[in-house]
Amino acid sequence: MKVEREELKSSMEAMVLVWKTGGVSCAACEIVDSPSGEMDIVVGGDGKSAIVSKAALHMKTVAPDLDGGVESTTNIDPFALIKVGKKWKFDGLNDLITDILPAS
Repeated sequence: MKVEREELKSSMEAMVLVWKTGGVSCAACEIVDSPSGEMDIVVGGDGKSAIVSKAALHMKTVAPDLDGGVESTTNIDPFALIKVGKKWKFDGLNDLITDILPAS
């Protein structure tokens, strides 16, 4: 499945809008070590690509009816990074992202 950047961006914005309408906000969202072990980042021989494994997504959501918010940590499948200039960016999609996109 290949998704254009703008399509992905609009899908994410729609999800955030639904959250905001319900008074929910994302207080934290970060990629962390998975509960099963430390994250592995293997940089390719070209120095411009990398594979990240044993990672998890940690999120904290806050809503008016949630006392102190809700935190969750979800393991995510290995994903690829690509170096653009001096910054590393996501290269492709992983199951976490494709789960929130509408089926096409």
